Amino acid sequence: MPWSDATLVTRAFPGAYFVFIAVFYTCRILLLGRRAGASPVHKGERGSAGRRHHVRFVAMRAVILVLMLARAAFPAVDRWLVPLGPLWHTPLMLGGDALLLLSFLGVLLLHFGLGAEWRSGIAPEGPARLRTGGPYARVRHPSFSLVMLGQLGLFLAVPSLFTLACLALGARTLVDQARLEEEQLARRFPAAFAAYAARVPAWPWRREV
Repeated sequence: MPWSDATLVTRAFPGAYFVFIAVFYTCRILLLGRRAGASPVHKGERGSAGRRHHVRFVAMRAVILVLMLARAAFPAVDRWLVPLGPLWHTPLMLGGDALLLLSFLGVLLLHFGLGAEWRSGIAPEGPARLRTGGPYARVRHPSFSLVMLGQLGLFLAVPSLFTLACLALGARTLVDQARLEEEQLARRFPAAFAAYAARVPAWPWRREV
């Protein structure tokens, strides 16, 4: 692929990626909601930490989607993102696109592995069972880990202060949400979760538990 074509890919891919993500999650939520008779998305009560995390993450993703589409059509938008010149190289940006794709493929596998049990947010009644097999046998938060990988991919695909801030904010939000989910699991499955947490790390980059 000529570098001129590769540059077009790095400009167009992030916008197309986030459009696809939005369509996928919308269809998934509608389908599961229709089958179960209730939405699989649990935003949390007003004023709760879970609600704040949900609103923060959704708002951030909406802003990312709009800006990635805008920069694909209007290259001048890049200067609003405050590009980090030393990292603005096509091979590195293509690597970021690859991480975005890898992140989504992993999330896709997790979604279909969970099937109708997939939920977003913390349901008041909690999960019916504690998952400890499959990807959960390696890390306690495989889905959040993959989303963080995608955020890193976005930063490398569009190296800028904007995407760096999104990486930091996204990681902070996911870590905080993971903590809330673990608190609920510890209350619902006290002995089983304690044993699980003692042998499986929360995040893939942190092998100690």
